[in-house]
Amino acid sequence: FFAASFLVLTLCPASLWSGERMRTMATLLRSPASALSTPALRSVQSRPGPFCPPTRASIPSPKLLPFVQDTGQYTIVLDVNETLLCTRPAPLSKANPKCLSTHCERAIIRPYASQLLQALGPAAEVAVWTASPSERVGDIVRDLDTHGDIRHHIYRQDDWWKGGRGCKALRLLGRPLSRTLIVDNTEGNCVADPLNALIIPSFTGQASDRALLQLKTFLLTLINSGLPVPTFLARARLQGHIQFGRGFYRLGP
Repeated sequence: FFAASFLVLTLCPASLWSGERMRTMATLLRSPASALSTPALRSVQSRPGPFCPPTRASIPSPKLLPFVQDTGQYTIVLDVNETLLCTRPAPLSKANPKCLSTHCERAIIRPYASQLLQALGPAAEVAVWTASPSERVGDIVRDLDTHGDIRHHIYRQDDWWKGGRGCKALRLLGRPLSRTLIVDNTEGNCVADPLNALIIPSFTGQASDRALLQLKTFLLTLINSGLPVPTFLARARLQGHIQFGRGFYRLGP
């Protein structure tokens, strides 16, 4: 669980967050503690899995994201299914544009998803990365992104998805790893970059879910800190703001 001070920080409505409180958390995260000193953290190495590109030579060109001039912004990569939303079967209907050839689905948007995107859009380069085909969730994601805060959409494609499996190796994006973070509910998607990943509890449709509200505050604090992502995550863990287990940082219980 989060430390008591962070519980107050994350469970209050965003409108109650003062700049002073945000600065207080950032100050804590800049504490001089050796961020990577614990045995558990030292034991975690970047370890490509069997479906990750094994070497830099195998990275496709061009990369998954278009080239942009480096402005020092963070790149925040968000998973879609069970992170921003979940889908459930719906009755077949030709009138329903979300119907596929053999079945229909309805999307349940995770609470605070729109607020998360609107907060991150002006402050970071936001991308969504999902194993779903674009024809399945593309329209849903675009409907969710009402203010155009998502700059990049990565769906299932041969550059990173082969043989029915895939790996979200961040080096495929062509962005500095020190300023790139992926948020996903599935550990297996992040095995290439465990020190740049934050695992979020899966969303299965609960209206009371508050994970994205917590995530919004956490990510804005990262952006305001200016710290390298691995250092920020390590220090946040040492301060009790996030957990660490099975080789990954974790948000929430």
